[in-house]
Amino acid sequence: MQFGGVICLNCKFEFIYSIIRKNAEYINFHKHNCFELVYYLSGSGQTTIGQQECEYSKNSFSVISPNTIHDERHYNDTPVLFVGFSICNAAIPLALGRVYTLMEHQDQFLIFLKKFGMNLHLNKIFMS
Repeated sequence: MQFGGVICLNCKFEFIYSIIRKNAEYINFHKHNCFELVYYLSGSGQTTIGQQECEYSKNSFSVISPNTIHDERHYNDTPVLFVGFSICNAAIPLALGRVYTLMEHQDQFLIFLKKFGMNLHLNKIFMS
């Protein structure tokens, strides 16, 4: 679908929430039946996505494939945004299962967020 010159993902949002993970907090291995976008607004830590260990820092994010086990280890207080979604007939412009920094992949991330934002608007899903 195209809206105002922006191509939109055909997706269903499963969950959208944010939380502040505390210093030394560990989130055990788990998985979801959907894709998950994890955005680390600040802080630092480590996540294992499948077999890949990755460090995260301020303004980094990952896109995790459905049914991929992953965990999180937080080195300090870390505000995190989680978006779970299912997609049809759309390509994600990023390799899945790794952590990116905004400096390194800003264009791809902004395209991805624009598509998400448009779908949030069209589906009337809003975060408080």
